[in-house]
Amino acid sequence: MSICELPKAGLNLLVSGCDAFENCNVSQSWSAQLPSLPPSTQQQLRFAPAGAPASNASFITFGALLSLAPIGSAYYGYSRGMKGSLELFERLVQERGGLLVNGTRRPFRFAIVSDESRLDLTTNATAHAIRGLGADFMLGGFSSGFTNYAARQSYADKTIMLATTAATPSVISQNNLTFGVLPPSPRYIKTAVEAIVDAADACDSRLDRCWRGMPPRCRGATCRESLKAGFIAARTKFTSVMCSLGAGVTQEAGVPVALNSSGLPLITTVAPAFSVGISQEYIDDIKEALQPLRDEGVTLLVGCTYLGTGKGLMLALQQLGWAPLAVVTTATLSEGRIHAELRSTAPLALSWAAEYTVEPMVWHPSLSGRGTWSNLTSIEFTRQFQRANGGELVSYIGAAAFAASCSLADAIERAGSLETDEVAAALNSATLFEFFSNLTYNKDGQADEDMMVLQFQPGRVDETVVAGVANGRTVENLPIDLRHAKWGRRAVAGPDALPAANLGATGVRAAAAPRGPQGGRKYRGDPVLGPRPLRYGRRVRLHGRVPRR
Repeated sequence: MSICELPKAGLNLLVSGCDAFENCNVSQSWSAQLPSLPPSTQQQLRFAPAGAPASNASFITFGALLSLAPIGSAYYGYSRGMKGSLELFERLVQERGGLLVNGTRRPFRFAIVSDESRLDLTTNATAHAIRGLGADFMLGGFSSGFTNYAARQSYADKTIMLATTAATPSVISQNNLTFGVLPPSPRYIKTAVEAIVDAADACDSRLDRCWRGMPPRCRGATCRESLKAGFIAARTKFTSVMCSLGAGVTQEAGVPVALNSSGLPLITTVAPAFSVGISQEYIDDIKEALQPLRDEGVTLLVGCTYLGTGKGLMLALQQLGWAPLAVVTTATLSEGRIHAELRSTAPLALSWAAEYTVEPMVWHPSLSGRGTWSNLTSIEFTRQFQRANGGELVSYIGAAAFAASCSLADAIERAGSLETDEVAAALNSATLFEFFSNLTYNKDGQADEDMMVLQFQPGRVDETVVAGVANGRTVENLPIDLRHAKWGRRAVAGPDALPAANLGATGVRAAAAPRGPQGGRKYRGDPVLGPRPLRYGRRVRLHGRVPRR
């Protein structure tokens, strides 16, 4: 069947009237035609291997939603990383001669449709990928907010969707044909808060040299008692739900939460920003949103952020001169685009302000362990991505898109079929170890892996994995040091004039590198990766000396 012969009729879901938190109205109607897309919308049947059979019926086609317009698309930067990873996956499948289905290698391709970073186009783009370009399966685009609606359309078209970057539980659990490779969003906050609580407990028991030199700035009888959490969220589906659910897991971890006048957890909000190109006006908005949290005596500040909001939060704290005992961000330190900010001296560049936060994450480029289906390690994947993309750094977003493709391919090959029910059953029973994570899905179809914690060590421009679980192995948890310097002292002293453990608001100590179930050596730098050696297991220096264990 040629693409022109594909059935266009189907149930069209139309999105409109979206509010600031990505809540929209959805109408539906059966139509003989595909829903409309702007004439400029890019639609691509990509990467068909030369000499492949001409019959479309012989291909296995993965549909993918990306924001392909470089101007006017808020998610273009994220989509670049996803697209580069999909190209690597397609090349891998080509080298194997296709996907193996019931003993036969089948040629493979992607059907990519741009959603233009517009919520009102996400269901339309999904329908075009499935009924217009013949996608057998779908990969979700960027964010929980967009995947929330794209997954509804794919379900209406009886098509499995693997969400690549959606972590909001309700997005994945809404139907039985949607799966997600990121863990549930509350786990992000739980992982970071538990690491901070462990640090406070260790500080109180004097197990981590906390009382040497300068004592911690804990206000209560103990550092643990000094912790009081407050939340600031970017107004998107992922970040707002994360902070709302995160307040509960924070209380479960034994940390009291600041309350608003209604007796509910105090969560302030700001508009989202998705790139590092933020303005002073935007930073001022964040400063205004921070003031109620500061007034309530918050000492553990949790930011549910994307890249631009996370950067703005750090700079706002710096300008306010407010250094809580611990600061958490999400989807910021783990973004490859942040690294140039740490080397820049331009106005509003992040520079050493990144030392004042920690971040939970599911993947890091330095993880060891070889993927079962891909046969790649994280280091090999990172090298290949950089070679193919002009040295560009790959973030967890690109790695997640690749992992979702591997998980779907593995399920197809184990099922020996392209039938929706059989592939869905294979996904539900998956126990796939990949370099990205252990891909096992819970009863709602969401990956159930643990997470780790990242921090930029003081004076360095590469992030370090410092706590948590990576690729099924526990990272040695050397606790977060709560005795950080205030902003003014850090700015005057510079990175080399103070003991390193005193510099960050959290001062996470690094730990030994985990080893995946199939082994792998610690990564200490690579000529392909250039000026950014990915450091795993670097111990902080205290008073100019590396502490003995």
